[in-house]
Amino acid sequence: MAKAKPRGKPFAPGVSGNPSGKPPLPPEIREFRKTSYVEFLSHLQKYGGMSTKELNADLARDEVTQFEKICGKIVGLAGEGDKDARRDLLDRLWGKVKEQKEELTDATRPPQVIITLPDNGRGVNIQQLEESKSDNNHV
Repeated sequence: MAKAKPRGKPFAPGVSGNPSGKPPLPPEIREFRKTSYVEFLSHLQKYGGMSTKELNADLARDEVTQFEKICGKIVGLAGEGDKDARRDLLDRLWGKVKEQKEELTDATRPPQVIITLPDNGRGVNIQQLEESKSDNNHV
């Protein structure tokens, strides 16, 4: 009978499951990570104020960086109505919205408001309504 694989922590203390460590990031990714948040915002502001035609022309330049292309593409897609691009853009700018679950108590529950609208001559007499219901039940 074959021995079952151990569950939990199968490695001896002090011995890693990945002895060579995390592989190094490609140079392009390292360069993106060096980009500051301020630089990111400046690109978004720049591209956000352009028309689609201006944006495409700017991104077609030879000296545009990959990071500028990415920022421009996200802004362009968001402007064209891409829901994922809009969500990603807003999440990056203002942060993701955290769902808040709040238990309502008498102190935090908003007051109940009852609005009565005029019937403008189209109102139904409650007595007539009740009579029509009872007539329908006996048919």
